[in-house]
Amino acid sequence: MRAKTKTVLVLGAVIFTIGMIVWPGCATPPLPSIRKPISSRKKEDFAFPKSSPQSRSEIVSKVGEPDEYFPDLRVACYRINDA
Repeated sequence: MRAKTKTVLVLGAVIFTIGMIVWPGCATPPLPSIRKPISSRKKEDFAFPKSSPQSRSEIVSKVGEPDEYFPDLRVACYRINDA
């Protein structure tokens, strides 16, 4: 191949690569999250000492009843922010 043809192919490949990065949004800065608190709970309310695992009754007495509970998974969910 001639040098001019190689230059055109390389330039085309570079433009294509940059276009595929910029076009789908991969090169854009992340948008800030807009999280609004939906209750008076804060993340700090869920800070427990790491010395021993907490029982469910201790957690409920500290932060209240869970918003959702899935008994088959044994998972309790508390809402903190409205995402």
